[in-house]
Amino acid sequence: MRKTSKEKLSTRRPVRVVVADVQALMLEALVGTLGRVGHLQVVAQASVYGDIVPSLERVRWDVLVLDLRWPEASGFEIVKQIKERWPARGLIIISALDVDAYGPRLLALGADSFIAKTSAVDELVAAIDSVHRGERPYVTKALAQAAVRRIYLDDDPARRKLSPRELEWLRHLVEGLPTKEAAARMTVSVSTIRTFRRRCRIKLEVFTDLLLVAYAIEHGLVPPA
Repeated sequence: MRKTSKEKLSTRRPVRVVVADVQALMLEALVGTLGRVGHLQVVAQASVYGDIVPSLERVRWDVLVLDLRWPEASGFEIVKQIKERWPARGLIIISALDVDAYGPRLLALGADSFIAKTSAVDELVAAIDSVHRGERPYVTKALAQAAVRRIYLDDDPARRKLSPRELEWLRHLVEGLPTKEAAARMTVSVSTIRTFRRRCRIKLEVFTDLLLVAYAIEHGLVPPA
């Protein structure tokens, strides 16, 4: 007999969450709120920058919910450090900072979602569930709107110039070449193509191939067909 979706939800392993926020009251609220969600389990928490990595090393975890602002270090550096060390784990940024200014860039660096601290709890829980299932990035409505504005309202792409090889790969992407074919055309490894993709996303502050194509066309970074 098949289990109902409710039975499946009650018997599956909880999603193990680590919460790190510089504001003690916010941290307490997040831990308490997420702890009351039946299929989530808060396994560690940190309110001091120096405790974040030790907390991640000490426990088994699936998703990190991370505040962006820390007095000791740049939030962008923290994201890069964590994703380099734990690339398969989920990383969700929760912040009061402007989504237009920070959201697309953080996702380009490897974060799996950007959730505003003013968002409803349901949005954060949905992001955690989606990221844990491997559906990444989790793009909120606000983040999608920020990405669109980023593409069509940015009138100065030259300040983040791509290298000739990055532009060459971008042209292949616009042409629709798969990764392996682009690697063969450029006589480089698939790993190098992935590096080009990551660098383009960071420099142009967009977080999917579709947005890269739209940005490239809109700003004339590739010659017309």
